[in-house]
Order: sequence, then C-alpha cells, then structure tokens
Amino acid sequence: MNAKITEISFDFSENKDLNCKTVQSMKEANKMLFLASFHAPRIVGHNATDFTVKFSDGTSWKGQYELVHVSRELPNLARYVRNHILIRSGSMKPEGMTCEQYSEFMDGINDDKQEMMRFLATHDLY
Repeated sequence: MNAKITEISFDFSENKDLNCKTVQSMKEANKMLFLASFHAPRIVGHNATDFTVKFSDGTSWKGQYELVHVSRELPNLARYVRNHILIRSGSMKPEGMTCEQYSEFMDGINDDKQEMMRFLATHDLY
C-alpha cells in the first residue's frame, strides 16, 4: 500500500498577504495555489512558493513551486512534484531543452535516480 498525504504546507514568501498555510490533500493544495495565483505576476516571472508534502510513512517532499498568474496556468502541485521527479531521475526531458542540454543537466545531478523513481512508485500524490 502506498504512503498517503497527511499534510501539505506552503510558505507564500513573495506575498505577505498570504501566511503559511497547511492543508490535508492535493485538491485543497491546488485550491490554495489557485487563490494565491491571482497575486502572481501576470506576464513574466513567478512567485517562488516553498512547500512541504508529508506522507503517512513519515517521509516528506520539499520543493519550491513556481506560481504564475492563473491566466497563464492553472496550478497543479501533484503534476509539478511528479514532473520534477521524472526530470531529475532522467525519465522525462523538459520541454524547451534539447537532448544535449538535458544530458548535460543530468550529468550535474547527484540525486539517487532509482530512489526518486521508487519514491514516486510508493507515494500517492493524488
């Protein structure tokens, strides 16, 4: 049985009107990011938003979500975490990167690629 999400916390450091918020599901997290995205840059750039996802097996995933205005993209934290793991494990080349650029990027990654894929396989993000 896969580990389930027990808590997701955010630190909206670039928006002082939004305090650190905690929710219990990805659905709630996406709703929180959706509301915060109205305060993000409309045209260029993003608001860096630190987050921590805690799981029932005691593990956690920390990252930084690049929050853009809702008119540019609907927020989806699970997709963001999943894609981050796939990219850093060597399983998915990011759009806009050539194969050569991705190969060079991967040469600089010190993450345990198998462990990242195991994490993805044993933790429910949705």
